[in-house]
Amino acid sequence: KLLQVVDNVERIYREGMENKATQMIFSDIGTPKKKDNGFDVYSEIKALLVDRGIPSKEIAFVHDANSDEKKNSLSRKVNAGEVRFKCSEQDESSSSPGCPLETK
Repeated sequence: KLLQVVDNVERIYREGMENKATQMIFSDIGTPKKKDNGFDVYSEIKALLVDRGIPSKEIAFVHDANSDEKKNSLSRKVNAGEVRFKCSEQDESSSSPGCPLETK
């Protein structure tokens, strides 16, 4: 199922290149971990997308935006199309600034 997610988000990414379409990816299975701490869905999705040529800097985890300043910065980057994937648990994202995204 994880490969199906990556296939779909990669397809949408490529189709939305011109408009810098941004996607939200939700997972309620765990949270991002450091490499030495084992498998996690977030890091695996990111690694698979990077392996397919998507720049790492365009993939963000809401969990890393752990201050108001970082949350605001992430929201600005998402709305500017600099971050094209925002990965989160549903509960985290619903209270995050920039969600819903501005639409153009």
